[in-house]
Amino acid sequence: VVTGQWAANGIWRSRENADRVGTPAGWANGEGSTVFVTIIETITVDKGITVMGFGDSTFQGFGSTGNGPASWGLVGERGGAYSWVNAGINGQSTATILARAINQLSAVKPSVAVWLLYTPNDGAPTQALADAAWGRALQFVQACEDQGVVPMLATGLPRGTPGSPAYTAGQDAIRVALNNRARTSGIAVFDFDAALSAGGTPATLAAGLSVDDRHPNDAGYAVAAARFVTDLASAFA
Repeated sequence: VVTGQWAANGIWRSRENADRVGTPAGWANGEGSTVFVTIIETITVDKGITVMGFGDSTFQGFGSTGNGPASWGLVGERGGAYSWVNAGINGQSTATILARAINQLSAVKPSVAVWLLYTPNDGAPTQALADAAWGRALQFVQACEDQGVVPMLATGLPRGTPGSPAYTAGQDAIRVALNNRARTSGIAVFDFDAALSAGGTPATLAAGLSVDDRHPNDAGYAVAAARFVTDLASAFA
C-alpha cells in the first residue's frame, strides 16, 4: 500500500528509502496535506487490469468523502478485475501533469493510462489553451506507446451548477470542441463529460452530482466510475 496525496512521492519513497513496514514513520506526509491511500495491490483469480489516472483534483477525488478514498476506487467495484492507481493531484495544470506522467509511466507501467484532456487549472478555455492541451494529449499518447501502455483520453468537464454556468457560451464551445476532437481521434476515450454534464449552452455539472462548480460528490464519482468501466470495456472489447 502506498499512501500520501503525492502518489509519485510515495512510489519514490518506497523504492529509495526501503522498509516502510519496519519504520512506518517514513510514511509521514511531508506536504502537510490530507493523506489517503493511492495504490492498493490486490490478488484476483483472473488477470487484472491496472489503470493509472493522470489528472487534477477531480482525478484525485476531491469532493468525495475523505477527498479521495471513496472516489476512483469505485472502478474496481463496477465489474471486472480492475484496479485504479490514483495519480491525480490537486491544483496541477496539464503541463505539470504531463511532466509527471512521463516519469511515472516508466516506473509503474500500468495496463492502461488515462489522461484528463482539460483542467480549469489551465485557465478558462481559449483556442490557444485548447490547442496546447491537445498537443500535450498527443505527447501523453506517445509516452504511453513508448512504454507499452494503452492510452485513454478523458473528456474535460464543464464548470458551474444548473442555472449558474462558470464559462461563457463561447468559452464552453471551445471545451466541447476539444472533447469532440478526442472522441473522433481514434484514441480510446473515457467520456467523463458525458457522465457528469447537464448539457446546455454553456453546459454545467448535473444537479446532485457535485459539491461545487467543478468537483463531483460521492454520487458523481459513482456515476463517473460506472461510465469509465463501460467505456473501457467498449474500447478494448
